[in-house]
Amino acid sequence: MAQVIIPEIVYLISKIKKIPYIAHIHADVGPSGKLGFLLPFYKKVFLQRILISASKIVVPTEDYVNLISRKYSIPETKICKIPNGVDLEHFRNSSIKLHNPVRLLSVGRLTGPKNFPLLIKSFKLVTGNDDRNVELHIVGEGEEKSTISSLIKKEGLEKKVFLHGALLGKDLHDIYSSSDIFILTSECESFGLVLIEAMASGLPVLVSDITSVRNIVKNNITGLLVKPAPEDFANAVEKLLDNPRLRIKIIEKGLKEAKKYDWDKIIRKFEHIYEQVCK
Repeated sequence: MAQVIIPEIVYLISKIKKIPYIAHIHADVGPSGKLGFLLPFYKKVFLQRILISASKIVVPTEDYVNLISRKYSIPETKICKIPNGVDLEHFRNSSIKLHNPVRLLSVGRLTGPKNFPLLIKSFKLVTGNDDRNVELHIVGEGEEKSTISSLIKKEGLEKKVFLHGALLGKDLHDIYSSSDIFILTSECESFGLVLIEAMASGLPVLVSDITSVRNIVKNNITGLLVKPAPEDFANAVEKLLDNPRLRIKIIEKGLKEAKKYDWDKIIRKFEHIYEQVCK
């Protein structure tokens, strides 16, 4: 509810005080919960007015520039793309040499849109290869945790899939740096900050070929874009394991890409936008 009320308060203060404001949109979410049916009405009547009145609108990716412009009838010249940032000092490059067993990692809220069942089913196919000694580590909490735990047991993967819960700070940085491949099977993402964290940690990333993620991951360059099917994700894992030259290239390109999202650079972009509006 607070996320709904705050934009309206800013809008009213702006009108009363005659001062400009900048709107930030990190995700254009869909309806959920008992009152979800009201969301389209809210967006059309209230949110659109707030966005039109804003001096600038900040979104995280180029895809979101197009989405917000089209959906809310906003000129693209009014919308600025500024991605989320990462404090690169805390992420360490892992060794290029694979661990034994190979450690696959996924980080995210255990919710429906993150599509962890797809990840579990994909991993099951990878373990079916007798030549592969692999583990899957999942970091996160959420309402789908019991469903995911049940699926792990159903697939007989209790000794190969590990649920770590939510990790923060050094614990999160350590699990990135001790992993080999990062996988994101989301159905939708507004940005995908975990991808930048993984790249900064020297991990090749496998990710669903979806909107916004394509603005970060370039296929076969900074990662692999994968069709959202178990066989395709399993094949992508096999591809990296069987092709060390490709894996190393993706790691190197990913490390370079992650530097674009250093917080110092992102902050300067925000400062520039606010300076423009405040003139």
